[in-house]
Amino acid sequence: TGDPATADFTLRGRVLPIRTRSRSFTGVALAREFSVILRMELRVDAAKAGQGKVARTKFEATDIYLASSDSAVLRKNRQEALRYLSGVLARRVHDAIDRDVLGVMQ
Repeated sequence: TGDPATADFTLRGRVLPIRTRSRSFTGVALAREFSVILRMELRVDAAKAGQGKVARTKFEATDIYLASSDSAVLRKNRQEALRYLSGVLARRVHDAIDRDVLGVMQ
């Protein structure tokens, strides 16, 4: 129903500041590649004691994207990397909940 008061579990968390760094350079010190790091912290609260908690509360994923002199292309490359990382972290969170929380209930 979407009401936290009636939920078996409540997932709370936050996305930490996204970090972008130059990874490789051309001969004239222009960046050719960037790495982007997406990090998040989360907590799963159970409505009843003993239903389990996610043991791992910090998740991080890194990807590399190509630089471009065209700012629109550079922005698109970064957005694609972030979209990919979001999917990676979503799978890791799902697996952690399945293993650490739902596994306790079975």
